[in-house]
Amino acid sequence: MGAAAASAKILGLDQTQMRMALGIAASHTGGLTANTGTMVKSTHPGAAARQGVEAALLAQAGFLSHDSIIEARQGYVEVLFGAEFDWDALTRDLGTTFQLVAPGFNIKRYPAQIYMQWAIEAALTLQQRYHIRAEDVTYLELEVPAGNVRRGHEDVRSGLDGKFSFAYCGAVALAEGQVDIDSFSDATRFSPRVESLLPKVRIKANPDIPTSIPDTWAVARVGLRDGRELSEQCRHYRGSIANPMSRDERLSKVRACARRSLQPADVERLIGMVEALETLPDLRPLMVLLGHKSVP
Repeated sequence: MGAAAASAKILGLDQTQMRMALGIAASHTGGLTANTGTMVKSTHPGAAARQGVEAALLAQAGFLSHDSIIEARQGYVEVLFGAEFDWDALTRDLGTTFQLVAPGFNIKRYPAQIYMQWAIEAALTLQQRYHIRAEDVTYLELEVPAGNVRRGHEDVRSGLDGKFSFAYCGAVALAEGQVDIDSFSDATRFSPRVESLLPKVRIKANPDIPTSIPDTWAVARVGLRDGRELSEQCRHYRGSIANPMSRDERLSKVRACARRSLQPADVERLIGMVEALETLPDLRPLMVLLGHKSVP
């Protein structure tokens, strides 16, 4: 719905066309949480953006839909939100406040589900501060919000599953001393270090830890063969609104991801274009670059 509204705005559609765009987009909303842990989960945001653009283009071409899809019976709100929907919040401060600016947004430093960020950072801090070796660990306990512990997500059958597993994320952080894209490959999932450490992980689901992103937190506790018990709490992971990454840290992540598809020189061109996005005279060279094609 957001992509449709933004696209309609960019296209300069009138009020009636905007209604049509939202009506079209509303029939394409949704994704199934059962696909969390599979490859299709990562298609949800991209598919939402694509469908929103398509909805606006269809509306521009005269395609018709319900003209009051948000409030209609069996429409967007009734089907997806029900009677608890806060209608006043829908338009409160509309056009005057923007969440991307205030309070801002969280960047996932690690390529895992958002709530994994706190647990990963707590475990990584332990590993890096005390130089813990996986073979010296007797247990790793992760204290996390009870509301975010999902049945079945700790049965990690692939590296991809690990993106949504507190146990796996903690284990790979402690075993490898870093968490990146390769941490969620099958090669890492079934590596001897991770295989030996994963059964030693236990989850302490704490109902008193808030699930709201600004307030949530996690603790990693580790027991060692020499009898020591060490712990680390993460309140604001690096990349969160309260503890933002520096520009260099953000660009380091961009380069690490983009180099899997682009040549180094093209990565730097990409960075240059994105940082000047609002003043670019033409977006087509950027789109061509992102499509892995050579740019003249």
